[in-house]
Amino acid sequence: MCYDVIMDEEARARRQSLRVITSEIIMFLTVIITVIILAFLASGYWLNADFKVERQGMLQIHSVPTGADIEIDGETAWLQRTNTSKVLSSGEHHVVLKKDGYDSWEKTINISEGLLYRVNYPRLFLLEREKSIYYKATDFTTALVSPNHNYLLLGDNTTSYTILQLNSDRPESTKLDLLNLKSTDPDAKSPITANSLPALKWDINNNLTATINSKHYKINWRNSEISFIKEPEKPADEPVLPGEIFHFYDETYSVLLTDDLFNLYKKSQDSPELIISTKLDFVPETLKIGNGGSFVFMQSDTNVSVLDMEILKIINWSLDSTDYDWLTSGMLYAINDGKLIVYDFDGQNRRELSGSVAADFPVTITDNKWLYYFSDGNIIREIITK
Repeated sequence: MCYDVIMDEEARARRQSLRVITSEIIMFLTVIITVIILAFLASGYWLNADFKVERQGMLQIHSVPTGADIEIDGETAWLQRTNTSKVLSSGEHHVVLKKDGYDSWEKTINISEGLLYRVNYPRLFLLEREKSIYYKATDFTTALVSPNHNYLLLGDNTTSYTILQLNSDRPESTKLDLLNLKSTDPDAKSPITANSLPALKWDINNNLTATINSKHYKINWRNSEISFIKEPEKPADEPVLPGEIFHFYDETYSVLLTDDLFNLYKKSQDSPELIISTKLDFVPETLKIGNGGSFVFMQSDTNVSVLDMEILKIINWSLDSTDYDWLTSGMLYAINDGKLIVYDFDGQNRRELSGSVAADFPVTITDNKWLYYFSDGNIIREIITK
């Protein structure tokens, strides 16, 4: 009797141990399988509608204003809005952005397997835009917008300038007289005289600068001071990249144009790596790196070629007019017969915004909300985003 009880307890113990071991093995295999599945998903692999494994890519899309609805290949989904990421199958997809009260934006994109495609330049404009006279500018003949779009330098072909602040409800202006600038060096006088009036420019740090007798100066227009700019010395061991240097995805690139020959280089440890070498359809007159290195823009007359760094593809298109400039880092504008026409950097989403726009003065956007342009001797402000 006791022997049978002992045998039953030993059998139960063996069965319990077997269950524990089996559970641990199942848990271990479940973790391994889950990790493998997650690794495949993170690499972009997925089961399609035919239950076949395919590798996907990801679309990351932002817009101004935020929260626009995203339509992909004619379909929308709940909570599918901009400023988010979306996993998509590789290949072409047609993307449309919509928001109540605004115009729409659309583009056909190409998703690559296992790669992220960033689209961070779309802008939607209010359909009904209020406008008002912001500043009377009848006496000015020149105007320059600062890189941050917050200030406007107004000149009248004399020694006097006006710096107008744009990003405020009430226009605030500061007067600047070039002949009354104080040198920051107590032992030197201002190099500007009535016989040597330089052309003023904005630098990338939104400072006014002037070049006088091959020397560069910075003008503090708030304090009416002028100071000499010392050129920084380049390290002797700095790797040399040919052409104009820019950064994209934490990598360093450069563009070298020789007539119509376009070369794109990437910085490497040994020597520059040639990424693209191709002939353009024209000889560019201007070259600009835009949108944080996302594209390289080249133009001559109305001909445009753009390298989209996301897909390393050159796109060719044409402007409506030679009177063009940059509206934002990813958008251009042209003025054709008084009409203000805006384009994405690749020529898509061409839209007409306003009429009676002066072609000899700049157009700009501040705070992603206000559009400024010149019309009939006035600076007009329109609200474009609520």
